[in-house]
Amino acid sequence: MDVRSLSFPDASFDLAVCFHVLMFLPDERDALRELARVVAPGGTLIVADPPGGREYGAALAALGFEVEIVRPDTLCTAWAIERHGLLADEWLYVCRRR
Repeated sequence: MDVRSLSFPDASFDLAVCFHVLMFLPDERDALRELARVVAPGGTLIVADPPGGREYGAALAALGFEVEIVRPDTLCTAWAIERHGLLADEWLYVCRRR
């Protein structure tokens, strides 16, 4: 499935995650719009990108999200970070749909 053209109806999900995908796209704007489209009002989108990646906070806010940028090592243990394939120093964009 192509994140730039999702086959789900609008507002289909209360939670959507996009981990380590956007960095491979030449332009992430279509993907961010599609992710925003499928997240229901009051829902959450979590986007992860490795250290040194692009900044998505402003674009996500413009799409109607309240954005909090956190690092996994401030949320969970080293065991949980490793178990879930996260990087301790990557950015997690925790986005709540208005």
